[in-house]
Amino acid sequence: MNSDKQREAQGGPVSYSMNLQRAPLREEPPNDYRILSIVSIFFCPLLGFLALLMSYVTNQRYEADEMKRAQDASKDARFSAILAIIFGCSIVFFCIFIFTIVPVLGD
Repeated sequence: MNSDKQREAQGGPVSYSMNLQRAPLREEPPNDYRILSIVSIFFCPLLGFLALLMSYVTNQRYEADEMKRAQDASKDARFSAILAIIFGCSIVFFCIFIFTIVPVLGD
């Protein structure tokens, strides 16, 4: 007891108490499809930015421990990115069709 008072007088800690509880294991973070979202911006900027936003939301919801909402945002990011790529490719193919096939039919 004297040693405790001496430590306290010196400004040191009296005793250490450590709580050694294990933290609960978190689930694996859902895929945020960030690379796919960035690539999709080059095909259709509007939908690509939406996909990138949903990728960001996925990470934010995972950090807030909202796993169901994070998984939903992950699915939305993937869907938006794939839709942007498909939409961008279809516009390119449509323009190729218009500029190559239609002038031939007009002759």
